[in-house]
Amino acid sequence: MAQISNLSCSLEDYLEIILQLVHEKGEARVKEIAARKAVRMASVTGALKRLAKEQLIVYKARESVTLTDAGYDLAGRVLKRHQFIARFLGEVLGVPADTASRDACAIEHVISLDSLDRLAGFMEFLKSPVLVEQDVAGRFQRSYTAGAARLNGSETGRSADCGGLADEAIRIFSRNAAQVQLTELKPGERGRVVSVRASTPIRQRLVDMGLLPGVELVMQRVAPLGDPIDIKLRGFHLSLRKIEAATIGVERL
Repeated sequence: MAQISNLSCSLEDYLEIILQLVHEKGEARVKEIAARKAVRMASVTGALKRLAKEQLIVYKARESVTLTDAGYDLAGRVLKRHQFIARFLGEVLGVPADTASRDACAIEHVISLDSLDRLAGFMEFLKSPVLVEQDVAGRFQRSYTAGAARLNGSETGRSADCGGLADEAIRIFSRNAAQVQLTELKPGERGRVVSVRASTPIRQRLVDMGLLPGVELVMQRVAPLGDPIDIKLRGFHLSLRKIEAATIGVERL
């Protein structure tokens, strides 16, 4: 049985997209895969050849792509992983659906199987009769929302359903971050990625390049008209379109 960890993040995405298209339209064509992935058709062709070499798909030029039995199984596990993480973020933590789906695209490629198994176990644990009756997830979400409102100055006092959640635990990563757009950094300035707010296709391209929250980068060069923007992170040089860089929130270092 093929293992998820044996594939690159990008190839996992291709498998997931192919499976989604098969479910939605009965087939997956190169043009549709490219549109869903937001890349050029030439990039899709290269990825499909690698997947075919791994015997996960059957691909011939100018024909639709089909999944082998092994490819269908692996694609299903990749999709299930994405859906589970999105569910955990949404149902347990109360993250808005769009944000949960975007974040799941990033988290699913870096989370270990051990952590994923424990998250799954935790969700099952929350379904135990005692905890269902106590509505643990709901109490947390209400407490967190009330705490965020207090920090924003739109609510005073303390929620009766707080459950012991202290104000210090609310928005501990974002509330003190002086966040600016990546486009605002000057050549030579350093920054740390705080957020990526792009739509799913663009976000996935940025994630594939390593632009994840917590990653440090250096602004290298900005073209005269602001497009493209060259940065350096983890020893690599990357070139971004201005529209992509504008979706990345950073804090100056």
